[in-house]
Amino acid sequence: MAAPTPPLHAPVATVVTAPPQVEYQLLVVPIFEPPGGVLRRAYPWIRRSIRQVLKRGALEFPVQNRPFRLGLDVTNVGSQVSPPCRVRSVQVGKAEPGGFRTLFLEEFQIQNLNPRQTTRLWIGSMTTPIEGVVWVNAEVTPQAPNAYIKSFQKDQGTGEIEASGSVVNGWGVGWFIQPRLELQQARTNNLIALLTLLLVLEAVVGLKNMVVGLLHLLQGILLWAARLVGASP
Repeated sequence: MAAPTPPLHAPVATVVTAPPQVEYQLLVVPIFEPPGGVLRRAYPWIRRSIRQVLKRGALEFPVQNRPFRLGLDVTNVGSQVSPPCRVRSVQVGKAEPGGFRTLFLEEFQIQNLNPRQTTRLWIGSMTTPIEGVVWVNAEVTPQAPNAYIKSFQKDQGTGEIEASGSVVNGWGVGWFIQPRLELQQARTNNLIALLTLLLVLEAVVGLKNMVVGLLHLLQGILLWAARLVGASP
């Protein structure tokens, strides 16, 4: 009769705990820059400054079927230095599934950002035939182990910052493409209003007299300035 075999001890399982995931917080703001020279590019800046003075927010929307350059301002809004990140699959288009979208295939690199530090990426130039509300989104992937990106968006009307609501390592924000016909109609209305004002001034004071009065006023200002600096009139 064989001797009983002693029971084998079950191997002790080794539990490997994954290191905790580290969250980094990035604010991404789209930039829509019109083409042209310095004067043409200065116009949106002047307009934004006036709107800010009037407490109306720094709103500036691209126009349907007109070229613009798309950029992204990326700011570290967290409390620690963010790792290098890849930005890719930048898209602009309709928010609903199946809508027209423009996709940029190029991949962009963001270096380490200190808290409150901002960097700007120029994605590329484009035009779009769509109008109204659009969705601008991108993938933002950290190049560091056990890390993920929580993205934030900024309300351009109020300046408030809130989570974008996109998936982890993703960013998205709603924007607006101004209809070209609407813009042309607004400019026509402004020209009509200006013409009406000139006709009223002509009827009340005479346009010629008004221009002469403005020239006399300008002359008086220049003479006064000359006396201040010690020059003879």
